[in-house]
Amino acid sequence: MKNNTSFKELQHKSTKRLALWTMIWVLSTALATFGPEFIWENSLFTYAGVGLFLITGAAMIWANRKYLMDQDELQRRMHLEAMSITLGVAVVLGLGLSILDQQDLLFGFDLDFAFITIIISVSYMLSLLINLRRFK
Repeated sequence: MKNNTSFKELQHKSTKRLALWTMIWVLSTALATFGPEFIWENSLFTYAGVGLFLITGAAMIWANRKYLMDQDELQRRMHLEAMSITLGVAVVLGLGLSILDQQDLLFGFDLDFAFITIIISVSYMLSLLINLRRFK
């Protein structure tokens, strides 16, 4: 049986799937993070919340891979370049800030993993926007 799904429909479907799993993962992150503080006091629920976080995270990774595989070669290249820049920024800046934090040289700033997550997100978005402009 032949599949008559167009390339544009395939991209739309994989984008929606990625957005859905990303939203579910963000909600599970919030539940695992704030649940022990505001909803429950039982550590068993915290383990379950982190388990849910890991499972939905794995589903989001799978959806992201599927999304990339459903792109054309140019789109894949743009994402791959953005990911490589993001990895470099996260490792270099993250380690540099970690070294400064260990020596208490961040002027009272408390380095938190959430800060590195924001750096990763911003560097990926900026890299992708630059690539979109560059390859158009």
